[in-house]
Amino acid sequence: MFFDYVYYRICRFYDKKNSSSPGITGLCILSLTHCFNILSIFFLLSIVFQRKFDVSKWLIVLLYAILLFINGLRYNKLNYESLKKKWENENGNINQKNNFVIPYILGSVVLFVILAIYIGSLYPNN
Repeated sequence: MFFDYVYYRICRFYDKKNSSSPGITGLCILSLTHCFNILSIFFLLSIVFQRKFDVSKWLIVLLYAILLFINGLRYNKLNYESLKKKWENENGNINQKNNFVIPYILGSVVLFVILAIYIGSLYPNN
């Protein structure tokens, strides 16, 4: 699965930086990108339907906490070490997947920021 590989690459990056807990960092970043993607879809729907939908900051925090919990359950069993063993021995589609990890993370962040700014400019002071 692509998200497993994203999680592995984030963990690997922080593991090379001698981070004390690359698994937790990978979990937080992966959950944040998922949250950004869900909110981007929400913003796009708001633009398409030309309707302002109020989203509470607490709802966003709750969404992130739920995503952290769900991903935490998944990557508790499928941890960094097991993924490391899997992908160190596999050479097939790794280069193809590798080319999409950084654009996926950056694209998620940039799209979210652009849409948030655009929605904010449509409905100022509310």
